[in-house]
Amino acid sequence: MRNSFFCCLLLLATGTSAATTVYEAPYGKAELVDTVEATNVVTEISFMTPEIVNIRRYMKGCDVPQHDLVVTLEKQEVAVAVEHPSNSYTLLKSDKMGVRYYPTTGGVMFVDKDNKKFIIK
Repeated sequence: MRNSFFCCLLLLATGTSAATTVYEAPYGKAELVDTVEATNVVTEISFMTPEIVNIRRYMKGCDVPQHDLVVTLEKQEVAVAVEHPSNSYTLLKSDKMGVRYYPTTGGVMFVDKDNKKFIIK
């Protein structure tokens, strides 16, 4: 099933910023595109607005037609800072929220503007 290989996550929340590079990824523009070679899982992280982050995860080589994607919001120009505060993760953040990306596992964690764990209620 397509959904087992592809996951979209939108989250509203609250983080400092500077402009960064936006890449053309297979499923839209993204500030981070990375593949965990051991598992062939691709992660794309895209700040749609300062408060909405779209995370797309799929198997390398997976082909989901664009018209089957759930996201209908067009990506806005968002100032996103990319930092490497630790050897274990990369931090991407807008002025409202942040996302930690762990390249060895492909895992993600939402954080607040102070890089503290974000608890979803």
